[in-house]
Amino acid sequence: MPSNRIIEDIFEHRLSFLPGDPCEPDDVLSHFADSILIDGLTREESELVLSALPRNSKRIYLNPLDKGLSEAKVYAGRYETDGTLSKPYVFKIGPLTKIEREYEAMERRVCPHISCVERPIPRRATEKGMIIQPLAGLNPRSQLKSLKDYARTSNPEIVTRLLAERLAPWYDRVRDESPGTRKPLGILFEWYLTKVQQPDTFPADWSELKEWVRQLTGHAWCDVPQVMKSLAEHELTFKPAIIHGDLHSQNVLVDEKEECWPIDFYWCNADSTPLMDFAMLECSLKFLAIHHRSDLRSIIEVENILAREPIPTITLQNLPYRSEIGNALRSVIAVRKHALDTLAYRFDDYRKVLSLMTYVHSTHPLLNRPFVLASLQILSALQL
Repeated sequence: MPSNRIIEDIFEHRLSFLPGDPCEPDDVLSHFADSILIDGLTREESELVLSALPRNSKRIYLNPLDKGLSEAKVYAGRYETDGTLSKPYVFKIGPLTKIEREYEAMERRVCPHISCVERPIPRRATEKGMIIQPLAGLNPRSQLKSLKDYARTSNPEIVTRLLAERLAPWYDRVRDESPGTRKPLGILFEWYLTKVQQPDTFPADWSELKEWVRQLTGHAWCDVPQVMKSLAEHELTFKPAIIHGDLHSQNVLVDEKEECWPIDFYWCNADSTPLMDFAMLECSLKFLAIHHRSDLRSIIEVENILAREPIPTITLQNLPYRSEIGNALRSVIAVRKHALDTLAYRFDDYRKVLSLMTYVHSTHPLLNRPFVLASLQILSALQL
């Protein structure tokens, strides 16, 4: 039974529990015996969650976090002991091999460098595994939401702090005097490019959008896959650093005090360029944080400015969701300022990486796809 596998793993490897009195095997079994299935989780997944609770825990509360196409289930959760609620934790449940890889990445690349991320608590069952990610500085009153939601309503300072403070121990490595390395962009994007689901990313019945973009921006639709193939062959010189690898606005949590925490480190690696993280974060802020019902004409015109100018000043006219769009765009500019001003990357290199990252997201079903494809049309034309 899954419960036997979980219990054996806990006590054979002396795995820790959430803060509180540690459990003996009978205590873990009692959690399983008294439990009911948690909505949205299988029996094995429920037992993984319950297996990390301390002795005398009475309840656990799980709040699903926004996620993309990952096979994992991610929750912000807290437990109750003697009528007292714990601080929030992040529970991630997924295929065992992926959870083990993420645990190794956190042990080797995250916890030694990123002070806000405490050592994770692992659990292994038969088919699934779980990582609990404790976040330093939270308390029982803390409330968490994604950067996607935060960026719509608040100033961009949180993005600056994320890149210049939270993740600085990774990114500041590019400032040292060591020689750079040279790789084709296709090597850096090897995994990401597998996410593009079809050769021609533009649906045939969307031809009117192509013409609309041409009229608004002057950029005609070109052979995008061929342009991207050419970009993939471009060699980029960079100083290798640790990167998150999946730094979109749903993988950053923000509390009510405007402290932020990155989560979900499965794609973290130590041999890439921070430009990958910056481009992904910009894409998610534009295509996910900007409301999907925003006026498409207006945001296409804004995207044309962003594609041409490194750090533009953008004035929005009176349009629906003006405030939310303006806030998200200020966060985009904050990303660029860190990349181009603080870390001194060239805009031409940033734009090449951004073009491929936009192409990667062109078939993502949860994004504002008309906006993504319009951006792709603009960026591709500028590469010719």
